[in-house]
Amino acid sequence: MYASVKKGLFNEAGENNCFLNVVIQALWHMKSFRNRFQRSDAHEHREGISPSACPHCALSIIFNQYKYSDSNAIPPNILRRALHSLYESERKFQLGAFDDAAEALDAVLTCIEKVSPHPEQSIPRLVFGMEIAEYTQCGKCKTRSPAHSANHYIYYSYVSAVQALKHHHPRAPFEDLLRTVAHQDMRSCANEVRPLPPPP
Repeated sequence: MYASVKKGLFNEAGENNCFLNVVIQALWHMKSFRNRFQRSDAHEHREGISPSACPHCALSIIFNQYKYSDSNAIPPNILRRALHSLYESERKFQLGAFDDAAEALDAVLTCIEKVSPHPEQSIPRLVFGMEIAEYTQCGKCKTRSPAHSANHYIYYSYVSAVQALKHHHPRAPFEDLLRTVAHQDMRSCANEVRPLPPPP
């Protein structure tokens, strides 16, 4: 039984946990992730992830505090310390430093997948996974580059480009706006004949 789902997360002066608190709150309030995560605790500490620096373990503790604690606020420090330890060599997610929420979400999901017994069936892949094949195609000669496929959790796009399109197409669905912005990534065709530079 839930003690209360209306809980906050601590962010004391100098901790700068706001970016991480956004990630924790988003994952907790996403039922498709939370229900799967709480039903399956199976994971293995490997690939340099120890029990003391395991985002899966840390998030599990925080979720249990969300579920059972009588406190109105929960400390996110255990997940912050886990990310600090894992990414110390890259100087990312260090204690007291500001960081990007999207990058933190990607890092947490990637770490949870790494410790999953079956990464291809991990909770992050089931909930967030997108198999994206990227290629370029010339609008004139129709030459198409080889497709490069990869699994992604986050799709990055320029907000200003989406807003500009929304201004001109206010009734367009969000996914159509994203698709249009992605197709606006213009590059030179490999078959394009470029003039020789003038002699010096």
